[in-house]
Amino acid sequence: MRRAFALLALVACGGDPTAEGDHHHYVVSSIRMPQSAAEAPMLALPLQDGGGRNNKFGAALAGLPVGPITNAAIQHGDLSLLLDLQTRDLVDASAAGVTIRFGENPNPTPCTAPDSCGHHLDGTGTFDVAFGGTDETLLGDVIGGTFSSAPNITSIQLGFQRGRPLDVDLLTARVELTGLSDTTIQKGIIAGVISRDFVVGELLLEMKIGFDSIVGNDCQIGPEPACDCIPGSLGEQIRSAFGPEPSGICSVSDDVFMAHPGIQALMQSDVSVDGVAGVTFGMGIVGVAADF
Repeated sequence: MRRAFALLALVACGGDPTAEGDHHHYVVSSIRMPQSAAEAPMLALPLQDGGGRNNKFGAALAGLPVGPITNAAIQHGDLSLLLDLQTRDLVDASAAGVTIRFGENPNPTPCTAPDSCGHHLDGTGTFDVAFGGTDETLLGDVIGGTFSSAPNITSIQLGFQRGRPLDVDLLTARVELTGLSDTTIQKGIIAGVISRDFVVGELLLEMKIGFDSIVGNDCQIGPEPACDCIPGSLGEQIRSAFGPEPSGICSVSDDVFMAHPGIQALMQSDVSVDGVAGVTFGMGIVGVAADF
């Protein structure tokens, strides 16, 4: 870690550093959000040399199905997060870098039936590069088959609504990729800081709209009246996480949503980047080869 930061600082003294070597293209095939507050630091990275692994976003939402919802969007082709890793070697190399891009128009067709999706994630899928995000490369080294970047800005996407991925700018970010080969990224972490104003003003609204849509699809008023959800569905998970609503209501009310401890926690920043209040973020990823 320290070696990577020091190396980049040294190169920068003689001019702008750049990545070198062949380009290896991947698409994120699944993400992992923390299942508990205790797991949150395990899916985070230090954002400065000697810093801690903070992940307020992951810890706050550990009881909500944000990961499964985003993975459903990935499986359906609604969200395609592309990684362009440039390096001279996948085992040991300096002057490496990764650029995160947004993908669209996946081929083959992601779903051949409602319960048969993810066909574009078999390692041979092709994607167009969509507008949005940044062209910033996160520079670092590959050491022992693990790429670790120094901090830089970048953008990711999360999926709360079908067909509508949410672009999320990270004020500062790092990436770690492990188990690299031409065909897979066995595991990785994308960590960074999201603007608190964006969380409060946009992300929570998109999350609430997405939750309402999912509950509306998976749940309906039963004969009692009570809200009956498809067993094991995302709608049932959302309803369970927010607790009971008054009889006859089959949704998550605004008051109940905003009163959830995790939602309340996200309205408070835990870090500042260049004077901008932010919320630390981290998620695990797995990747497969892709063409774009």
